[in-house]
Amino acid sequence: MLDLSVEGKRKVTAAMDDLRQEGILPSIAGDIWSEGGIAIFGVLAYWINADFEHRERLVSAIPFSSVRHTSDEIQLATKKACSNMHIGHFREDVAPGDGVDTIHESVQNSVSDNASNIISGWECFDGWECNDHTLALIVHAYLKQSEVATVFKKLRGMTTHFNHSVIGAKLLNDCQIEAQFTVGYETATRQRHADHRLDLLEWDIVKESAYFLIYVKNATDLLQVMYV
Repeated sequence: MLDLSVEGKRKVTAAMDDLRQEGILPSIAGDIWSEGGIAIFGVLAYWINADFEHRERLVSAIPFSSVRHTSDEIQLATKKACSNMHIGHFREDVAPGDGVDTIHESVQNSVSDNASNIISGWECFDGWECNDHTLALIVHAYLKQSEVATVFKKLRGMTTHFNHSVIGAKLLNDCQIEAQFTVGYETATRQRHADHRLDLLEWDIVKESAYFLIYVKNATDLLQVMYV
């Protein structure tokens, strides 16, 4: 594992050295991934090379569980990670303003999520917030609307009902066959057997939500394909 880590760093630093010799500045993307009490701060470098090909390298994946996710900590971790991979130079052991710090001069642009801490921590770079995260915030705001939230709470209750009911699942299958629906389509059975039935207005919200979420999914898929 250590050998792989050393070899990985060698490849990344060699790529960054080649870019600098060609006069090409990489851009960076960053995010904090958290789950189950574990947090990792990742920084990705990406660029267009002299042959106009898109390239990217993982600069760092730093354990961040015990670190306060403040803008200062994020900025410090970013600069240390970049310097460690030959993207500019940075020294932490000197007073601010007295040492070497060329990280911001060595990065073309930056992309992060919409969290205020990383936006503030990356103010030293020219950059933007991730479009995918912006779409996620739009969806989150939509689902928090009182009428929509009430409907989706009922839908979750329906899903729970069928996940824990063998009889309900059998009735669902029979109803699908009777209505000539594709197996897996739960609308008719939900209306007849779920504890929390939806009225006509609520079903309109479900249909409108489906259209909205499908368009967001398609947009997100397109953005991911564009930047693969």
